[in-house]
Amino acid sequence: MNEYGLLSLVVPAHNEEAVIVQAVTEARDALQQLGIRGEILVVDDGSHDQTAALVQSLCPEIPNLVLLRHDTNRGYGAALRTGFEAAKGDLVAFTDADCQFHLEDLERLLPLTRENNMVTGWREDRKDAPLRLFLSKGFNFLVDALLGIKVRDVDCALKVFRKVSLAKILPESRGFFANTEMLVRARQEGQSVAEVAVRHRPRAAGVSKVSLMAIPKVLSSLLPFWWTTVLHNHQAKPDQTPLRGGFWALPLLLLLGLLVFGLGSNAPLMEPTEARNAEVAREMLAQGRYLVPILSGEAYLDKPPLLYWSLMGLFGSLGETDRIARILPMLWCTASVGLVWWWLLREVGQRAALLGGLSLLFLLPFVHYGRLLTMDGLMGMWLLAAWVATFAAVRGKGFSWTGWGIACLSLGLAGLTKGPVAFVLFGLMAGPLILWDERLRKPGILGWGALAVVAVAPLSIWAILVERIHSGFVVDFLLTHHLVRFADPIDHTQPFWFYLPYLTLLSFPWCLGWLGALGLYARSPKTLRPELPAVTGVAMVGLFSGLLFFSMAGCKRPSYLVPLMPYLAMVSGVLLDRFKSRNPSLYLGRLGTWKMGAPELGAMAWILGLAFAAMGTYRGWIPPSTAVYWSLVCVAGLAWIGWGNRLHVQSLMINLGAWAVVVVWGAGWILPGYNREFSIRGSLEGMALDSLQAPQTGQPTSALVLCYPQRYYSTGFYSPEAKVEVYGHGDRSQLLARMLAEPKAVVLVKSVRAWEELASAVPPGWNWQYSEKPGQFRAARLVRHP
Repeated sequence: MNEYGLLSLVVPAHNEEAVIVQAVTEARDALQQLGIRGEILVVDDGSHDQTAALVQSLCPEIPNLVLLRHDTNRGYGAALRTGFEAAKGDLVAFTDADCQFHLEDLERLLPLTRENNMVTGWREDRKDAPLRLFLSKGFNFLVDALLGIKVRDVDCALKVFRKVSLAKILPESRGFFANTEMLVRARQEGQSVAEVAVRHRPRAAGVSKVSLMAIPKVLSSLLPFWWTTVLHNHQAKPDQTPLRGGFWALPLLLLLGLLVFGLGSNAPLMEPTEARNAEVAREMLAQGRYLVPILSGEAYLDKPPLLYWSLMGLFGSLGETDRIARILPMLWCTASVGLVWWWLLREVGQRAALLGGLSLLFLLPFVHYGRLLTMDGLMGMWLLAAWVATFAAVRGKGFSWTGWGIACLSLGLAGLTKGPVAFVLFGLMAGPLILWDERLRKPGILGWGALAVVAVAPLSIWAILVERIHSGFVVDFLLTHHLVRFADPIDHTQPFWFYLPYLTLLSFPWCLGWLGALGLYARSPKTLRPELPAVTGVAMVGLFSGLLFFSMAGCKRPSYLVPLMPYLAMVSGVLLDRFKSRNPSLYLGRLGTWKMGAPELGAMAWILGLAFAAMGTYRGWIPPSTAVYWSLVCVAGLAWIGWGNRLHVQSLMINLGAWAVVVVWGAGWILPGYNREFSIRGSLEGMALDSLQAPQTGQPTSALVLCYPQRYYSTGFYSPEAKVEVYGHGDRSQLLARMLAEPKAVVLVKSVRAWEELASAVPPGWNWQYSEKPGQFRAARLVRHP
C-alpha cells in the first residue's frame, strides 16, 4: 500500500501507562501488516504517570515512533492539533491510546481517501458500557439537530485525512469537541467526508476519560460553537463593526414616537392598575411621604417606588391630571424606539435601524400596552438600556467600562421599578450570550462584581430604609409579592400558551420577522451558510427567554410582554433590511410552505381598519360619522391594492405603511374609547358631585362616593376632596342605608351583576338616577319617586 505515500498516525495519550505500550506496539504491527510506510506520533498531554517514559523507552526499537509532550494537560483537541501540525505524511490518521480499535481496519479507510478529503469510521458493534452508549447517542442527536452533521458516529476515534485538507480544519477546541468541530469545518470548506464501518472492542486497560462530568464541558463547547460558527459565522468580528452614519433618522423617529404614543393622551386612567399607580403618587405627594408608597392612607408595599417618584415629579411641576400622567409612558416608549434604532445602527446599518425603529413604533401590542401607566413599560425601557449598553461594552475593540457602568446603572433602575424580576429577566436575556460567544470581551470577576453591587444597590438601599419603618417588609416583599406570586398566583391565572396570540396575530405583520428568522435558523444546520447577523440571534434570545419566563409564571397579563417588544422589533428590522431586491422571497418566502406578498399584507391592514371601525362603533368608542369616514378610507385602500399593486420593494413598504396608518388611527381614536370603558372618569363627570352638609354644624363638607363591591382607586385621583367609603357584597344593606341617609351620595358600581344586586334591593318609593356614559362602571344616586 505504498501508493498512499507516508501515513502519519497520531495517538493522543493522557495518563495511559497501563495501555500505552500495547497501543504503540499494535500501531507498529498494523502498519507493517498493511505494508504502509508511516510514522507514529504519540502526544503525551501532560501525563503525571509513566506514559511518556514508556513511549521514550520504545523509540530505539521503533524508529518511526515520535514522542511529543505537553508540559500541562491541555485537552484532547489540543493534543490532536499538536500531532496534526507535526505530522509529515501525505495522509494523517488518528486513534486513541485505549486500544479499542483494530488498526488493521485502516485498510478499509485508506482506499476512500482517493476520492474524499476525510474518511471516518463508525463503530458497528460498539463495546462500551451502557452509560457511555447512552451519552454518545444523545450527543450524536444534538450534533445532528444543531450542526446538521449527517455522520453516524461523530466521536469515532479512527479517522484519516488528506494532509492538505486537514490544514484547513485544524481544531481550535481543546476538549473532546474536536471531532465535531473538524466535521463541521470540513462541511463548511466543501470537503467530502466518507464513512466506513470499523470493529470495536472494550478498553484494554486503564480508565476512560469520558464520564458524566464531561457533559457540561461538551455542552459548553457545543453551544458556543453552534452560535458563533453555524448561526452567525459570516458576521464581522466585533472590533471590525463600524458605527455607520444615518443620525438624521433619529429626530424623525423621536418625533413620530411622541406623536404616536402621545395620541389619545386625554384617555382616562383605567381601573385598577393605571388608577392605582397614579393615586399612589398623588397621595405620596399630598402627604409629603417620599420613601414609602401610600394608597388610601396606608403603606402600599407591593412594588418599588421609581414609577411613583417619576409621577410625583410630573404632578408636582405640571399638575395632577391623567393627561400629565400619560407623559411618562409617552417618554419611555419613545426612548425605547431610540434605543432600538441606535443598537441596529451600530450593529447592522442605517436601513435596518430605521426599519427596526418603525417596527416598534407601529407594533400594535406595544402601542397599546406600552402607553399604559404600568411598571412594565418603564422597566422595559431600563432593561433595554442595560441590554444595549452591556453588548456595546463587550463587543468593541476592548472591554468598555463606560458601557458596563451604564448597563449596571440602568439595571439598577429597572430593579427599582419592579423589583427582582428585572434582574432575573436580564440574566436570562444577556447572561448566556456573554458566556457563549467567545468573540465577546468578558467582564471578568471585577466586572461581574460591579454589576452585582451597582445593579442591586438602589433596590437594596430602598428596601433597608423601608424595613426600618415597617418590620418584616423585606421578607414579605421578596416572598409574597415575587416568589409566591410567580409560583402560586392569587389572580390572572392563564394557560402556558397565553402570550402566543400576542406575539403572532396581534403583532402582525411584524411577527413575520421572528417567524422568518426561525425558518432561516432551522435551515442553517442543513446549509451551514448563516444568513443573519449576530444581533438577530441576540434579540431572539432576549425575546424567547423572556417569553419562557413569563409563560412559566402563574400570573399572566398582556402588559408583561411590553419589555419584550423591542427585541421583536429588532428582528423585524433586520429581516426587512434583507429585503433589498425585487424578490419578496428573501423576506417572506422562507417562512415555511406558504408565501405572503405585499398586496396580501396591505389588504389585511385595511381589513383590520374596517374591523376597528365596526368594533369602535359597536362599543361606543367612536361616533358613527368617524366610523363611516374611516371605512371609506379602508375601502379605497383595498381598491388600490386590487387595481394593480406589484410585488417589489416600494409596494411592500407602502403596504407596510398601511399597517402604520391603521395602528396610528387605532392609537388616536380606538384606544381612548377602550380606556373610557374601563375608567370611572366619565361616570363621575356624568354625576356632578355635590358637597354634603355636616349634620351638627350644617356647614358644607366633602362629597361622598360609595364604592361597591370594591375600592376603585381613581376615585381619589379624580375627586381628591371626596370622602370615599367601600362596601362589599355582604354590606349591601348598610350601603343602601347610607345612601338613604345621604341622598347626595354617589355609588360607583362595576359589572352588570353588582348593579342588579343593588337595583333589586331598592326600597319602595325610591329610584336610581345614574349617568348614561358608556362603559363598565356606573355612577348612581338614590332619588325619591315623584
